[in-house]
This record gives sequence, structure tokens and C-alpha cells, in this order.
Amino acid sequence: QKSHSLAESVQFVKRFRKKQITWELYQLLIRDLYFVYATMEELLDKLSETNENVRSLNYPELKRKESLEQDLEFFYGSDWKTKIMESSPCYQDPANMSPATANYVARLRYCAKQPNGGELLLSHAYTRYLGDLSGGQLLKRMTRRSLDLKAQPRNATTEQIKQLSNDMVDGTRFYDFFDIEDLVKFKISYREKLDSLDINKDIADKMVDEANVAFRLNMELFQELDGVAGFTEENADSSTPTPSKSVHDGVNMAGTPPPECPFSAMLSGKSVPKSREEESSKTEEPSKEVPTKQSNDIEVSKKNIPKDVDNRIWIKIILISLLVVSIAAFMKIY
Repeated sequence: QKSHSLAESVQFVKRFRKKQITWELYQLLIRDLYFVYATMEELLDKLSETNENVRSLNYPELKRKESLEQDLEFFYGSDWKTKIMESSPCYQDPANMSPATANYVARLRYCAKQPNGGELLLSHAYTRYLGDLSGGQLLKRMTRRSLDLKAQPRNATTEQIKQLSNDMVDGTRFYDFFDIEDLVKFKISYREKLDSLDINKDIADKMVDEANVAFRLNMELFQELDGVAGFTEENADSSTPTPSKSVHDGVNMAGTPPPECPFSAMLSGKSVPKSREEESSKTEEPSKEVPTKQSNDIEVSKKNIPKDVDNRIWIKIILISLLVVSIAAFMKIY
């Protein structure tokens, strides 16, 4: 399987454009995200007590657990906790999670136990948070349109969104960062601080590798939802895809992390460009990748990062890609 094929095969984000994301399917998405963010933010808070790098980037205004709880109450009702935590009243219990979510959460806990666990978690944090601040703002509009929720004014500022009535913000509070006045300036500041972390080349290498892992784990969440909804390339033009799983079943996923961010291609309908590795491997035997394991000793396959390029530049490249993606997708769709 080529490194770009996992992202290219994901239908979930593409179906937003066709208004094929149902209320029930979106419930599953925010349920998955709740377990991921609750775990990640718990670990970041804990490690920030002893790790200065984590402390410098562990912004309270980025936290999503509370906003996800508000969205879960909107979609599930006041008893949302009992509905999404059927096995036990603990968000840390993997039995409450889908397979892809449990795998993601297990990876976060595995990272936290490593010698440079704080830095590894920062790779997951920026993959999620910077995506939420960038492409996530486009997904908010798509979500409200797909679920027939009352639309928000286009290009509204944070202050303007704060003044909106509840029926214009309920259900997508996850995407609203009310404590960040200027999202663009904040992203620039975050990127600069990440670029100036007190880390050596070895740690920077590991952070870049872990960012690729984080990206793949997010793709697997979407791919699992594709399985639940019955989304395939074959029925991409159908307005009523046939679900292949019940909404509470999961799909055990495995794949390889794409070396570059394909979100713009996913949203615009373009194919994901092949990497240099894939082009050069046309005449070579493809290497076997090791899938993730749902355990505390997870081993994840990695793509080789060019060693002649400064690793901090690679971190910046990945971050910039997240910012450029939302602009490209916005211009294509709207």
C-alpha cells in the first residue's frame, strides 16, 4: 500500500461537501474526538509540570475537552456521559472507545511514558490544534450546512461569534476558540515558539516522525467512520450510501503515514500527490510496514525524513502546510 493511499481513500471529509454526513455519524466523530482530547490534554497538563517545552506550548485557550462536552450534550442530551461511556463511567476506559480511537489513545499514553514523552505529545498537539485552528474552521461551516444547523456569518471574528445566539453556535463549539482573538496571529506565534524549542536534532527527528504517526491516526479515525457509514469510492456519487456497520461497531485499521498533508486534496477533490519516495519505488520491491498495535508497547512504522534538511525546518514545513491547506480548500470550494 502506497503512503498516500490511506488519506486518498478517506471519504468522510469529502462527504461533507455533499451533505451526506448524518446527525448520527457526526455524533460518533465528536465522541471519538472527546476521548482523544480528554486523554491528550490530561497528559499534557501532567507533563507540563516537569517539562518546560510542554509548559511553553500548553495553552489553556486551546483546550477542547470542555467545548466537546458542550457539543456532546447538544447531540446526545444531558445524559451524554452514560450514552458514550457504556462500559464504565471513565473516559480512560478503552472499552468505551471504538478500535481506532482506542488505538489513538493508546499511542498517546505510550508517548507520555517515553524519555522525551512531552516533546512527542507536542507533535500530536500541534497536529490536532493547528488543524482545528486552520482547516477546522472550514469543517465547522461544512458541519452546520450538512446537519442543517443555523449558519454563522462568513468571516466572523471571534468577538462577533461570541455575540451570536446559541442556535448559531450550539453543536459546533468545538471549532470556536473564544479565548483567541486573532487565529492567524496565534498560529504564527505558536509556530515560532515550536520552532524555538530547546531540543536537539535527535529529538527533532522523533517529533517529525511522531507528527506523521499522529496524522495517520487521525486518518484512521475518518476511515473507521467510512466503514460505519458504508462510504466507498464506488458509491461516492450516491446520495444514500449503505452502512456496512452499526453505529456502535468499529473497524480495526492499519496503514502507513503519508509524508505530506493531503487535507487540501481531500477537501477539493483532487488526488493526493505522490511523494518522492513513491516515485523512486516504482521499480523497487515495496517495503513492509508494521501496523499499530492496541497496547502499551505500540510499534509504528515511520517514513524516512531527509537527514540533509534541518529538522526544525521540517517541523515548520508541516505546520505551514496546515495553514496553507485551509486557504486552498476555501478558495476551491467557496
